Amino acid sequence: EIGEAVTTAIVAAPASDFSDAEITRLRDWLTNDGKLGRNLMVVVNSLATSKDCPNLYEFLDDGYQIEVTDNLVVETDDNRNLMGYNGQLNGDLPESPVSSAAAEGGVLSGNPRQILLKAGTDTEQTLYNIPLVTFPESSRIVPLGGTDDDQRQADSYPITGMGMAVNWTYDNSGEESVLVQTNVVVCNQGMVVDTMATIAGNQTLSLIDANSGNETVMMDIMNYINGNEDSVTISGKSLTANTSLDLSAGVANVLGIVLTIVLPVGLLIICLVVFLRRRHL
Repeated sequence: EIGEAVTTAIVAAPASDFSDAEITRLRDWLTNDGKLGRNLMVVVNSLATSKDCPNLYEFLDDGYQIEVTDNLVVETDDNRNLMGYNGQLNGDLPESPVSSAAAEGGVLSGNPRQILLKAGTDTEQTLYNIPLVTFPESSRIVPLGGTDDDQRQADSYPITGMGMAVNWTYDNSGEESVLVQTNVVVCNQGMVVDTMATIAGNQTLSLIDANSGNETVMMDIMNYINGNEDSVTISGKSLTANTSLDLSAGVANVLGIVLTIVLPVGLLIICLVVFLRRRHL
């Protein structure tokens, strides 16, 4: 069940499908009796096919015109692959009201899934799509479980690897009409994993931190769908630090005497006292 006060929910990389009853609850929660004002992020499991999650993928396709395909995006341009990390692609950020220009380095996404946006980008329509991360004509698609021999060109470019649907209406219950939106974001598991590695300062993925705007993009999206005018940011922090203690010559000499003479002598005296007392027990 989703609480009445909840306005944003995340479906985190499901490997099995939602039941019909769960899909109905999710749909009812998002439409909110026509009042909208809800947000959903669906993180697509890198290994789950349309046969694994037919109800969920059909819900996204029918309700929000976002089709999750069974194709992975690969890159033929080595300059758009992160060196040493298989399947780490450099994605582009199309101009949109969501992502800021701060993420100049683009984003990195591990094994991105091809996503088809079918509603168009006309914001005058009550349901429209926004591409968030795309890949250029140098990229190819390959079926899940396929090999390099199965690579082929996409039917159209750029290829979308992350996108969202916006369903909007006006709230006329007050003195003035207020625009309200329900936003549904669909992204790849690799994008979220890479972003969390950036925020955590994971050393094994330190190149992601240095060469991508993953953290900025994800925070921009969450700020946008939640209507945060004052941006919330979480800057990546390294888990290691080099520190040193500078001591004067006098202090160093005192510490040396304490550690090499006073402390050992004190311990010997304590041990001797304990020994003599125990000897007479």
